[in-house]
Amino acid sequence: MMCMSRKIVVVGGGYGGVELIRQLINRGVKNVEVELFSDKKYFENIIGGPELISERVAVEELRYDLKELSRFWNFQLHVNEVKNVDLENKIINFENGELEYDIIVLASGSQTNFYDVEGASNSLPAYSLEDFLRINQAVKSVSEESNIVVVGAGFVGLEVVGYILDLLKSIGKKSNICVVEQATSVLSTYPNELARGTAFEYFSKKDVKFILGQRVKALESNKIIFANKNHVQADVIVWAAGIRSSNLSFNVKGAKLVNGFIKVDERLFIKGKDDAFALGDVAYVEIDGKVAQKMAGEALEQAKTVAKNISYILERSKPNLTHKVVFSTDFPQALLSVGDDKAILIYGQNYASIGTVEYFLKKRIDFDEIMGRFP
Repeated sequence: MMCMSRKIVVVGGGYGGVELIRQLINRGVKNVEVELFSDKKYFENIIGGPELISERVAVEELRYDLKELSRFWNFQLHVNEVKNVDLENKIINFENGELEYDIIVLASGSQTNFYDVEGASNSLPAYSLEDFLRINQAVKSVSEESNIVVVGAGFVGLEVVGYILDLLKSIGKKSNICVVEQATSVLSTYPNELARGTAFEYFSKKDVKFILGQRVKALESNKIIFANKNHVQADVIVWAAGIRSSNLSFNVKGAKLVNGFIKVDERLFIKGKDDAFALGDVAYVEIDGKVAQKMAGEALEQAKTVAKNISYILERSKPNLTHKVVFSTDFPQALLSVGDDKAILIYGQNYASIGTVEYFLKKRIDFDEIMGRFP
């Protein structure tokens, strides 16, 4: 008797979506048709993106053609934006069409969060590879002694500062760099005082100015205005103040949201569903009191869990594998590039170190291991 093939639709060609397909291949799943929807032609290794600012890497080193990948991995690629998903009727709608599925995995990621700040278009977001290339051009085009302001003293914001410093050094230009942060410390979402102190001290010694505890109200072409009506002059404004869920999460019929992110259960099924998963940045993952961080490493781990549960479904077994949160918000694990071939290793709430060894470890993990997954 011939087995009918099952259609698996994956929405999102980033870390989680692409890794899920790789894991399904590694598990040797049979009788499936995999279709990937991505709004970009390339997989983008955006965690390496900030280094584009300093011109230490080329954009070609940080992306992989999804069409080429589809030929190697035998899936159908749609370079198309999914507009909405109906979990009840198992249909997705995209530009110029719709598609039914048997199993769906939502891995549509996140996007820059401007928090409804007025004049957001006056800033350069720091999210995609194209964003980091634009930041590079903006820094190179401004005059000597210009004011460069980075909004956001989190992980991405500080990496951007580090690579701007590297770029300025390489082109022999001096500019004034200021970092604006609503919280009262740098790396406020990382509960590690040593890491916060290490980062603040390192950049302060590089003459980076910090304005902490100030909420941005509006952005103009040459200034940032705070809620208390004070302002700071800016020739270049980089916005690295956080992310929000992709637009798709608000258009998934049958999904529950937590702060805009799709709620999943401990097996990464969309809450209340048995044929739909969400993973990566688009998902809100809280298991046994551990909240998953929005980072590539955790998305890769979640993809492994989802692939295993899908394989159980295909084998007509119970998909009962519980995900273990590897990168949780209460136990930070990160390698933060700070420029000058240095990085800060953050491990847990009490350990942090800075140096060149940490930087080359980051390069191995974020570049070699990520891109080494491809043919």
